[in-house]
Amino acid sequence: MNADILMNIGTWLLCIASIPNFISIWKNRHNLKGYSTLGCLVFFFGLLFIAISFFEFGMFSSFAAQLIPLLMWG
Repeated sequence: MNADILMNIGTWLLCIASIPNFISIWKNRHNLKGYSTLGCLVFFFGLLFIAISFFEFGMFSSFAAQLIPLLMWG
């Protein structure tokens, strides 16, 4: 199987998995007080660099799928 296809499948699965988490995070914002701000920022920038890499490689489907998890961690 082609690596591009696997990256697309994996990224879309992560996108689908983050949608219910995003809704839960939005509804329960007051429960996030114990999370590390630094850890969330590092994770956000890691996802951002991956999204930029998808764009640079021309993997626009994976780039689009990466926007939801990026928004969630932002």
